[in-house]
Amino acid sequence: MKKTFLTEVPFSRDLEREVLSCLFIDPSIMRKYSICVDHFHIEMCRTLFKILSEFEENQVPFDPALVWMEVVKREWTYQFASKQDFEDLCFCAITATNAGYYCERLEEFRKRRLLFWNLSTSLEKISDGESSDAVKTVLAEKFSQEPKASGAIEASELTEAILKLYDYEPEPPVSTGWPSLDSHFRVKPGELTVITGIPNHGKSNWVNALAVNLARQYDWKIAFYSPEMLPEEEHHIALLKLWIGAPFNEGEHRRMTKGEILDAQKVLGDRFHFLKGDNLSFDELLSQAETIPDLRLIVFDPWNEIRHDYKDQQSETLYISQQLGKLRLFARRNKIHIVIVAHPMKLQRDKTGEYPRPTPYDIAGSAHFRNKADNCLMIWRVVDENVSEIHIQKVRFRRTGTLGIVRLHYDVVTGRYFSII
Repeated sequence: MKKTFLTEVPFSRDLEREVLSCLFIDPSIMRKYSICVDHFHIEMCRTLFKILSEFEENQVPFDPALVWMEVVKREWTYQFASKQDFEDLCFCAITATNAGYYCERLEEFRKRRLLFWNLSTSLEKISDGESSDAVKTVLAEKFSQEPKASGAIEASELTEAILKLYDYEPEPPVSTGWPSLDSHFRVKPGELTVITGIPNHGKSNWVNALAVNLARQYDWKIAFYSPEMLPEEEHHIALLKLWIGAPFNEGEHRRMTKGEILDAQKVLGDRFHFLKGDNLSFDELLSQAETIPDLRLIVFDPWNEIRHDYKDQQSETLYISQQLGKLRLFARRNKIHIVIVAHPMKLQRDKTGEYPRPTPYDIAGSAHFRNKADNCLMIWRVVDENVSEIHIQKVRFRRTGTLGIVRLHYDVVTGRYFSII
């Protein structure tokens, strides 16, 4: 009886989906990187590529709606869990910027599958002869050196990574710049944080202050998209005010000097970046962000100023879930912390005339703002005390922080915050 020594076909489900999604963004990738159907192992991905190849040959646009019609026409819908599964594949790539790298990896898997079949055939042919044991061992060991890439990861494969994290975390969370807050929340590269709070309670100013602290302490490069703070020079003046610790305009307090501005610009010139454009989508903004080398933090302030392109009959809840999922994936892949400022829906005052403290579930649009985020904070200003309360309402990972409320003193002259001892 013949034995089969090799059982795990080399392939990457995520990689095949990413490449197909990139083709919807830029069809020229197919010819540029000589992609063919043999680059795909999953039946569903091979099916889609065959359709796209025909579209490309007949100069038909790579429109997901047209592709789905073709899938239905050929009775291939059984290969997808649902139409939503198909749409998730089409739109899983944020941009096609990394398409070249994905295609190179796809070619590596194609070559490894060829090696797989060659070795498997050879092992089957020699499996009956006792004298071939040495050959079988060598061939099996040779193939076993190829990295596994067939779906699920065995826990045993994580041992080395876990032991490394035990001794040293390569991307540990960093201080916010406020010691009293650090025990509840620190900034971890690769995470998504949602900030909320009622209007005029200082959400944007607190996020600006956090960005200034990170730039001062760790030389972080930071990108802002804040349409409510345009033109960009006005936003940068607000950042300079926090950096220098003095107002920009004349008044009863000493204003910053031109010398202080120029000194600050020497430091901040390449640390702060402002994403440009009106009515941009997240895909367009992330494409800009990818051009900034060594970027560590992106601030989108606020959510409702981003252009949101809903698909036909797509619910707002599903759209928000997908967009937050994309942002979180972008953060993790690029080791960038992303902050989203989102307004709550209109809240009703209580009998005393006070607004209730909002939570992420109160953000207009969807509870997914809480579900998808790694961290959720709410900013609440106690005006008569010059105090801002930072409500830490969700922390996904214990090493980043814990739930609680931290009070910071707010300096109305400089816009700065200080820990209250």
